[in-house]
Amino acid sequence: MLRVDKLSWIGHMRENKRHSPRVERIERALIQLSSGCARLGESGVTVSAQIRDVSVTGFKAHLPTLIQEGAIVDVCISVADHMHRYLLIAQVMWVKPDEENAEHCFAGFRLLPSEESDLMAWMRAFRGISHPGKHSVERKRKTLFGH
Repeated sequence: MLRVDKLSWIGHMRENKRHSPRVERIERALIQLSSGCARLGESGVTVSAQIRDVSVTGFKAHLPTLIQEGAIVDVCISVADHMHRYLLIAQVMWVKPDEENAEHCFAGFRLLPSEESDLMAWMRAFRGISHPGKHSVERKRKTLFGH
């Protein structure tokens, strides 16, 4: 039990290391998981994740599967307000098990620069990503996930 509490605290500290302002967002993302770097053409599993907050440099997501800290993944985030999809490369910075479902987890992702990604467009567009308000977030969560 002490180990879980310690890991939760460590995860909380890692989660709060992001220096860029965060905005709570409920968006869908597709994340390609593989044993190596998905950019090298290795076949991997793609999972649908729920974005919980975003910043210029990263995001927090809820995944229906566990993911390895340190993994480099391909990410596709659709931002409804922008009517745009961003193809990004990210590194998993921390992982915290979901207390309600042991097979799920929360994870923090740091966006990495890459010529093949939309990182510059994401950074330019971030000023347009604003907090949609609590009621809008709750309504979108119910629409997307039914709860």
